[in-house]
Amino acid sequence: MVTAATPHITNVTITKRANPDHGKSWDDGKHPFEWRVSTTWSNVDRPEGTGYIVGNPRLAERLRNAIIAGVVFADPEIKIDKAGKTYVSARSTVLGRMINADLRRLGF
Repeated sequence: MVTAATPHITNVTITKRANPDHGKSWDDGKHPFEWRVSTTWSNVDRPEGTGYIVGNPRLAERLRNAIIAGVVFADPEIKIDKAGKTYVSARSTVLGRMINADLRRLGF
């Protein structure tokens, strides 16, 4: 079910945190920290949107700038879950493993 209101991004945050996989056998050992880029939406009961985890602060800042510019999320709409809470559903124009190339393609 879709509601008539239009969602808008109200905040984009970057949070630095320790990489929980650092030093494990499958980790390349290069990233002791990771940066989470989170989006907050308006006009919904569940405002926390998609979060991306990236390996360096410059990439996180580029992603943040692209989100603010409005090029990362396409066709955002407000939907209602089974509990009656509203949330934003949007198509992402960037993929996690290809985020650097996708940001370059988008001009960031």
